[in-house]
Amino acid sequence: MPEFAELQDSAKDFSRRLIRAYAHQYSAGAFFSTCIAFAPNTQLISYANLIEEIANGINFYLPANIETKKLVLTGIFVHLWYQYNSNLQWFLNSPLIKLLQECLCINSLAEIDKTTYRECLNALINFCSWVNDNQAFIEIQPIYDAMPAEMQGNLNSQRYAPFPEDFCLTSTLSELIVIKSPF
Repeated sequence: MPEFAELQDSAKDFSRRLIRAYAHQYSAGAFFSTCIAFAPNTQLISYANLIEEIANGINFYLPANIETKKLVLTGIFVHLWYQYNSNLQWFLNSPLIKLLQECLCINSLAEIDKTTYRECLNALINFCSWVNDNQAFIEIQPIYDAMPAEMQGNLNSQRYAPFPEDFCLTSTLSELIVIKSPF
């Protein structure tokens, strides 16, 4: 895992790097197809903006030390990755997954130990509560505005969900294809 300063720098530049990665992926397709336009995922763009706002405003999170702030930043990356942690999403959003791998210096969510994973989510939940309580402050308002309405619920669902293991195509396909015995 990177140190706090590296993680904060990656987060501050996340939107620009994400847009550049998607533009690079879809620019090659423009030569072959002119009738399919790239429609950006607005939820993904919103989360990229949220990551940047958290990185810009995390220094105002005075109740926390550097380690807790690092857990918050790691938590927002983990939260976003968790939402796109499937084979289909890997295929559709490979620039996002590659960027998250680069930011966190890991290849999959399963590389994070369970304790750290839970600590990151708990730190992010506490941070979101703090943002809700302090939204009146001008420095915190951009973070509050960028947070999706369903974020607290999604974080709690993720916190109590089973730990994400490495996904693979064969296990996912075997779960989707159910062969029932006639006996």
